[in-house]
Amino acid sequence: MTKKPTLSTDKLPAFMSLVAVIIAGASLVACDDDDDSNEPGPQGFGQRNMMTLMEFYDGLEREDVSVFEFLAEDVTDNVRLNPNGTPEPVSFNGRDEVVGFINTIFQSFDNISFNDRRLTVSEDGNTVFIQTVGGAWTFTPTGGTYQNVYIFRVDFNEEGQIEAIEEYLNWVVNSEVAGVPLGSCGEVICQ
Repeated sequence: MTKKPTLSTDKLPAFMSLVAVIIAGASLVACDDDDDSNEPGPQGFGQRNMMTLMEFYDGLEREDVSVFEFLAEDVTDNVRLNPNGTPEPVSFNGRDEVVGFINTIFQSFDNISFNDRRLTVSEDGNTVFIQTVGGAWTFTPTGGTYQNVYIFRVDFNEEGQIEAIEEYLNWVVNSEVAGVPLGSCGEVICQ
């Protein structure tokens, strides 16, 4: 049977001093990343941009045009899966064109909703991906039920405004419900 080592009382003060130094050093290392500046780092930008994106999509659900303030003046929106089957996206350039496209959606659909939102933030915090399922929207011209699946890549500028949107959706649903013929852009999305 082995005997447990014991610390003699005359060595206890030195041992306690060593423990205190180790604890103090660990707390300094743990606090080493603290920065008293007001500039957010990548994680701060990511959190800010994720919250902005959630507010933006909440506003789209309410058809609240005040969310257009989140769009940079030179924002672009590229619908990457072109209904005509070509690799070129359907593009909207500048705030006026993007707002016009969103207003077309507002006029074409009721009860807009983005359910089951899953967000992923890039390492630098400047890009947020959102995967979502549209609820049972109503296509107002026909009263048909529209439910699509979306992936949006949203890039932010340093001021926290949306500078680029890339969106992916299932065009078969648009064809069946909204009458956008596959193989063309139709009147709804292409001008």
